[in-house]
Amino acid sequence: MARMKLNARMSTGGKAPRKQLAYKAVRKAAPPTIGVKLPNSYRPGDQTVCKPAPPTDGVKEPHRYRPGKMGLREIRKYKKNARFFISKLPFHRLVRKITQNLKAHLRFQSTAMPAPEEVSEAYLVKLFEDAIHAKRVTLVPKDIQLARCIGGVLA
Repeated sequence: MARMKLNARMSTGGKAPRKQLAYKAVRKAAPPTIGVKLPNSYRPGDQTVCKPAPPTDGVKEPHRYRPGKMGLREIRKYKKNARFFISKLPFHRLVRKITQNLKAHLRFQSTAMPAPEEVSEAYLVKLFEDAIHAKRVTLVPKDIQLARCIGGVLA
């Protein structure tokens, strides 16, 4: 069967627009302000109004993530890179201060400093891994004490 070619026709007006219901006209005319709750189904005489929201003066609230989401994001971020979590200079100062208390005038080669840094970081990572056994978002001191007792180091 052969197809016929149709020409596009311009609209000459067509039907008149339908009248909107009263509640739809109100809804489109003025958008609801914060705090005013519009009913799902229109019932004459029924107005549901909440307390008006406090004025924000045009200041937008910062976005808040759910508890633990940023922590998990940080864990993924730090797993990707191979550098230390503890800053070098503060850690080196701490090591020097502790060794000065044990023995005065003790010096370190620059190549020897990563060894205590790596060992201490491995210990802390293992301690925190053991401490999150309760699946809580926040670590509590009793979690770390329990992890130290189980790991062999007394609290």
